[in-house]
Amino acid sequence: TYLVTVDKLGQTGFKFETSNAEITYQEGGIYSNIASGGESGGNVTYKDISNNGCITINEMTGEVTILKAGDVTIEATKEGNDLYKVVTTTYTLKIKKADQNAVTFVDAPATIKYTTEAIDRDSILKVAGGSGSGEFVYSITSGTDVAEFDLDGNVVIKKADAEFEVSVTKLGDDCYNDSQTITTTIMVEKANQTGFSIKNGDSVTLTYN
Repeated sequence: TYLVTVDKLGQTGFKFETSNAEITYQEGGIYSNIASGGESGGNVTYKDISNNGCITINEMTGEVTILKAGDVTIEATKEGNDLYKVVTTTYTLKIKKADQNAVTFVDAPATIKYTTEAIDRDSILKVAGGSGSGEFVYSITSGTDVAEFDLDGNVVIKKADAEFEVSVTKLGDDCYNDSQTITTTIMVEKANQTGFSIKNGDSVTLTYN
């Protein structure tokens, strides 16, 4: 007598529709790439083998919900049966960062009066727009001898009859690129003097030439 061992066959043709996919982040975005093929007739399940927090995945349908940008590898497994072995296949999904919505100044003045007091930045350089959680970064790109930002981010004016340019960028985050940089130019006018007057009863001497 002798023993004959019959190995199960490997399944063939089991693969994803796309082996390398690339998409751009969109809040709440959904992506689907289905694996098919094989001979066993078994169920197919899916999982994220990257585990980097970029997505969540429906294990039964393979539908991916996008959480942030990054590179992900998805694995699909098809069950075997009495004749065929279990089979797996993978695809890579590259999620690119999205561009932010436009950033704009809100009623930025063309001119301001000279003052020795620090000016609250948002009172003259308020901005709106952009996308994501990145912070706004301000810098004086010209006229650094005219104005500067103090440690609290307020605007300090150094002199009048001159102008300075401010640029603002909203930084990117896990989902978005840095915004486009916007600029505005502000002219500093001389201030009106205050407190100069002649009181009643004061002696004034006038000399005629």
